[in-house]
Amino acid sequence: MFSLPIYSSATLTNMLIIMFIAFCIDQLQQATSKYFAEALNYMKSKKALWIKLYALFSSYIVKCWKTLYLALANKYTKPYLGDLVDTR
Repeated sequence: MFSLPIYSSATLTNMLIIMFIAFCIDQLQQATSKYFAEALNYMKSKKALWIKLYALFSSYIVKCWKTLYLALANKYTKPYLGDLVDTR
C-alpha cells in the first residue's frame, strides 16, 4: 500500500517558517528592486516574467539576482550569456 510520510509538528512548523521567509523576501524584492521593475516593464506581464525567470534559473547557475533580472530586461544578448551565468 501507499503511505504518506509522517512529519512531526516541529518539522512542519520549521518548513512553514522557511516558506514564509522566502515569500517575504520575494515580496521585498518585487517592491524595491529597480532591476525587477525594469525586467517586468520589458516583459509586460508577471506571467511572462516568471516563465522566462524559471527557464533561465533552471538552466544555468546564476551568479546573482541583479544579472538575472538584467538578462530578463534584455540587457544581455546571447553572446554575453557567459557574463550572466556560470555554466561549469
